[in-house]
Amino acid sequence: MNEPSDTVREQESSAPFRVAAAALAGLPAGFAAGAVFGGRLLTAPETPDAGPILLALGVFGALFAAGAMAFAATLLTPKTMRLATLVVGAASALIVVYMVYGFVTDRMAQARTFDEAYAALPTFELSLQADDEDRRPFSELSYRSDTRAYSARRPGGWFCEGAATRAHNMALFQALPTAISPQLDEGCSLRMSWRIADGAERRGCASANAEPLVAIADTMIEATERRSSCRRG
Repeated sequence: MNEPSDTVREQESSAPFRVAAAALAGLPAGFAAGAVFGGRLLTAPETPDAGPILLALGVFGALFAAGAMAFAATLLTPKTMRLATLVVGAASALIVVYMVYGFVTDRMAQARTFDEAYAALPTFELSLQADDEDRRPFSELSYRSDTRAYSARRPGGWFCEGAATRAHNMALFQALPTAISPQLDEGCSLRMSWRIADGAERRGCASANAEPLVAIADTMIEATERRSSCRRG
């Protein structure tokens, strides 16, 4: 029997690497193709469920392309497969660059839009007081937007301080207008007041529409309070 030549041995030993390289080269191109195909299928890509669907289709496209390239690597000659891998790899690299560029450009545009909206934001003061002294993460909250500083009473008689982020400040202001109910104070479990710029102070019970405002305040305290500032009193 004739033993395999050195060329054949070399081709056989390098076959796993060709398959792996081909599969990796196809991943980004397949992901982009799957996501684009999914975007065309969806009639309303801005719906809340669109993101997970597009991601799933992108992953499916990536796996499909990787499998197709790996299968092709077992059929085509090494020279042909190297050329195909280079072409697909170059296309994938361009796709990755384009996606990263688009992501960075979009984030920069969002940052500019936020900066413009934030610059026009008036100053305001906000206070919240719950009947339940054990309410977490706060039972009382006082906040000033000009410094973004707040103080909060926490369960156990603790007073803590912190500083909100600009995003929290913007979210609190946007949630203010519909937060107070015209109902009487009897049975009011959460009282609130606020003043915008030099305007009149508004006081009353928190309405059902105040839930987003309270949730933002809860998140703000949990994320930004300074533990070293907490004291009993």
